Amino acid sequence: MKSSIRILFGLFGILLSVSAFAQVNREVTASTAIATAIVRLGGSSQTDSLALGTVEFTQSRSNESGTARIVTKGSEQTREEIIALTSGKLQVYSRGRTNEIVSGAPKNKVFNALNSSSFELELTAQSAAFPLPWLINKYVNPDQAFEVVADGGATSNVVHLRITNTFASDPNLQRYASLTTSDVWLDAQTGLPRKIGFERREASGATPAIPVAYEYSDYRTIQGVTYPFSIRKYVNGTLWAVITIQSVSVNSGVLDSEFALQ
Repeated sequence: MKSSIRILFGLFGILLSVSAFAQVNREVTASTAIATAIVRLGGSSQTDSLALGTVEFTQSRSNESGTARIVTKGSEQTREEIIALTSGKLQVYSRGRTNEIVSGAPKNKVFNALNSSSFELELTAQSAAFPLPWLINKYVNPDQAFEVVADGGATSNVVHLRITNTFASDPNLQRYASLTTSDVWLDAQTGLPRKIGFERREASGATPAIPVAYEYSDYRTIQGVTYPFSIRKYVNGTLWAVITIQSVSVNSGVLDSEFALQ
């Protein structure tokens, strides 16, 4: 309990210094909710994680099944690897850069067709499959603005927050701010994330946006970190896959090579 309190006060300290530096709009209620969620998920002591599980795809893929491998290191490196019987997809995010790779030989996990990523896509490329590093990444960035969204139809069981990168410290990038908006729904009782959603774009202007969302349930605490063992991923408003986590290891020494960009 005392360690959690220390983490919480540490995060509030970061909040005060960050707000003073960037002068961005960080509503106190929203900032407190995000800081609390980070503490409930395990705090900043988590340095890396490896989760293994199974995947069930929706009917659009004929109920195909596969495996999932979700790897994180710090708050700036994630790897979301999904292998199905007929195809495979790997998304790697490392310190603001990303690759998305599609495989024609998923059984061997050989990812050989590289899709180059635009700057616009890289703005939302970090996987939110594990919400803890995703939230920390937003929280410690002094340019991120936080606000509470008043949902007319929402229930009191959920707190809806909106996060936007204002690029306050870099005027040259401020025209991209509208592309970075993310929505976070927190359970009002537990403080844990229920859902994180955002839009992905290949380019600015009239380029179509692709909504992506992750829903979380069945949280379990492993080595001091609370991880969602059921993750539902939506793409373009449709349920794309249900990921069931089978094992999680924390602070096991994940190598940087996991996040090598090709």
